[in-house]
Amino acid sequence: MLEPWALNFKKWKKKVAYNVYQKRDLQYASCVHATACKETRNIVNLGFKNNIATISNGIDITSFPIKETNIEKDSGNSFFFPEFILLKELKI
Repeated sequence: MLEPWALNFKKWKKKVAYNVYQKRDLQYASCVHATACKETRNIVNLGFKNNIATISNGIDITSFPIKETNIEKDSGNSFFFPEFILLKELKI
């Protein structure tokens, strides 16, 4: 991941790896895979002139029907996450 926030996390380790082998590998790659337009811009901003393929890893969840549940909204559990139930009920 070549996002600025990721490069700044444990920066010294990444700087060593980048200079030792990752920069060379990326420079000679025939194509670099980015998952979003923002990631593509960040790769270009780092100075790479390779072909960049922007291919999303996401899925369209609207194409999956959501099963109705009888779970009460207030379960008395302070760590209740309705999003978890939504993902659990998807028929993937």
